[in-house]
Amino acid sequence: MRSLLRFYVQSSLHVGFAVVALTKITAHYREISLANSFWLGVFCLTVFGYNLIKNSPLWWKKPLWPLDRLKVMSLLALAVAVMLLFPTDPWQWMVLLSIALLSGFYTFPLRANHKNFRDRHGLKIYMVAAAWTLVSVFLPVVYSGDAFEYSLIYLLFSRLLFVLVATLPFELRDLHADAVHLATWPQKYGIKGTKIRGTMALMGFVGIEYKLVPDLDYFFLSLLMAVILVAFLWKSRTKQSEFYSSFWVESLPIVWWLLIEFFTLSTI
Repeated sequence: MRSLLRFYVQSSLHVGFAVVALTKITAHYREISLANSFWLGVFCLTVFGYNLIKNSPLWWKKPLWPLDRLKVMSLLALAVAVMLLFPTDPWQWMVLLSIALLSGFYTFPLRANHKNFRDRHGLKIYMVAAAWTLVSVFLPVVYSGDAFEYSLIYLLFSRLLFVLVATLPFELRDLHADAVHLATWPQKYGIKGTKIRGTMALMGFVGIEYKLVPDLDYFFLSLLMAVILVAFLWKSRTKQSEFYSSFWVESLPIVWWLLIEFFTLSTI
C-alpha cells in the first residue's frame, strides 16, 4: 500500500485531483457548468505539467528509449490534455499560452548558462501560486464563456493566498535542501516568521471569502479550511513524515470541494 501511495503521489495524480478540486470550487462560485471532458483535460494538463517540472532534469539525463512508466503516463496525459483543451478562441489561447510559458520558464532557462525562474531569487513560491491560480480560476471562466466581472478579482486574490499558504509546509520541509540563493520564506523569515506570515495571509483569505462566497454557510466551509490549513502550517517541521505535505496538505482542496458538494446535496 505504501508503494502504491508513493507512486500515486510521485506521479502527480494526487496534485491533479487537487487542482481539479480547486477548479470545481471556482465553477461553483461562478455558477458555471462545464463538460466532463474539460475536467479530464485539467487533470491531465496538471499531471503532465507537474511531472515535467519535477522530473525534467532526470529525464534529459536518461536515454530517450526505453520510456519508463512515468514518461509514458506524462506523454499520454499531454496528448489527452491537448485533445480535450485545444483552444478555440483568443481568450483560451491566451490563458493556455500563459500557463505554458509560466511552466516553461519555471523549468527551463531562457538562455544557456542562465537560471530558470525557479532558481531565481525569491520567485519559486509565487510562480507555483500563480500557476495554480491561472489553471483553477481562469481556465473554467474562459472555457465556459463566463463574463469577466469585478468579483473575479476577489476570487483571484483569494486563490493566490490559499495556494501560497498551502505551499509553505513544502517550503519548510525543503528548508535545508533548497539553495540559499532561492530566498524562500523560511530562509528569509525563519520558521516562526514564515508561520506568522502564512497565518496573516490566511486571515486575508478569510476576509475575501466572506465578501466573495454566495452564502454564509459556504463561507463557514472556507473558514474551516483556513483553520485546518493553519493547523497544518503550525505543525509543519523541517523533518516531516513522507506524506505530510505531499499527500495530506495537498488533500485540503479535495476535502474543501467534497464538503461543498456534500453541503450542496444536503440542501437540495
